[in-house]
Amino acid sequence: MRDCLKAFYKDAGQDRALRIRLPKGQCAPIFQLADAPQQTVIPPSESQEVEQAEPTVLIPTVSRRRAYLLGALGVAATAVLFAAAYVKAQRHSPVQATAAVAVAAPTSAEDTVRILAGTSEPKYIDQLGRAWSGDRYYRGGHTEDVVAESLGRVEDRNLWTHFRGGESFEYNIPLRPGAHELHLYFVEPIYGIDAVAGGGETSRIFDVLVNGQAVLDHFDILGDAGGPGIADEKVFSDIEPGADGLLHLRFVSHNSDAIVSAIEVLPASPHRMNPLRITARSVPYSSSSGVLWAPDRYYSGGRPHTLAKAPSGSDDPGLYTAERFGNFTYTFPVPKGSYTAVLHFSEPYHGPCNAGGGGTGSRVFDVYFNGTTLLKDLDIYKEAGGANRALLRQFRGLRPDAQGKLVFTFHPIRNYPCVNAIEILPE
Repeated sequence: MRDCLKAFYKDAGQDRALRIRLPKGQCAPIFQLADAPQQTVIPPSESQEVEQAEPTVLIPTVSRRRAYLLGALGVAATAVLFAAAYVKAQRHSPVQATAAVAVAAPTSAEDTVRILAGTSEPKYIDQLGRAWSGDRYYRGGHTEDVVAESLGRVEDRNLWTHFRGGESFEYNIPLRPGAHELHLYFVEPIYGIDAVAGGGETSRIFDVLVNGQAVLDHFDILGDAGGPGIADEKVFSDIEPGADGLLHLRFVSHNSDAIVSAIEVLPASPHRMNPLRITARSVPYSSSSGVLWAPDRYYSGGRPHTLAKAPSGSDDPGLYTAERFGNFTYTFPVPKGSYTAVLHFSEPYHGPCNAGGGGTGSRVFDVYFNGTTLLKDLDIYKEAGGANRALLRQFRGLRPDAQGKLVFTFHPIRNYPCVNAIEILPE
């Protein structure tokens, strides 16, 4: 401590009017004015040799107990002086300041994060009115645009028009404690039959790690999505920040660059995915109970059709003002778990009072779930008891396939299948 005091007053503290000394063999400090006359003071309670150095000021005689107390106060005062000098020095040290910026973690943790990877645009509002930021929290990698003229299985293509890629890159996202749901958005922009670079499956393979644990191992977008230019989404539950308050996402390539188009992190309940609700409408719908339904998404094939007449038998007739019809599939990305699916139907075309005429047997179709029969020979008119009437079919205990997907295929038998809305609820 004595050597530290000497060094301090020789350098940063040389202009201090008040100085502190600790004579040898003492715990009580001596407070001295820089311009005071030279005097050597030995407290009466001590007889050890006093180091001859700077001039001192006589202080009152104190007891040993009070000396220890004053000593503690002196040490505290010294610490404050040293801290002030250190802060002052740091402000004028560009090397130290640069290092601090490099290692400093973001200060504002978030509950909900939406990032469009690879774009510098500050903000984008999607179909549901949700705000997405431009690329942030990343380290490493490069950015590119997706040049495909059309993308499959997607309604809002702006979520897939850019990506960050590289042999290895990461995102370190400040996140509030608690369970979250992670959505990763992908699309294969160059590999595949008739694609820019040709090739196919195995052309691009990479891993994705969350807080050091692999959540995607040897991931192949082509194999998962079913082809190039097809939007693909992976969902993970029970995602929490690390001990440092950051969610660490790392992308590591095995073959060609790892890539990601968008990242979404949402608050969620432990072990449960947030419910998924979509309608065949092109705009969101808010139900009578205040539940928000997303516009049509996750589909492949078929056609949307707006209906002029809402059906009876439902508290939310707005759910049935549009339909998807044809030969089509819905592919819902979900985490591991068990789910309930509710399919919403109505017969808007066939029936004595509708444009298509007919009635029972006019529209018949099958619905398959992950390759197994869910509904066989479904006749909406027959089962609803007439045209323009709401019909719900609920199925429990549905589990995703190995790729984390719930796939519903609508296969025509007589005329076209149709559906108005679908909800996926965690069990």
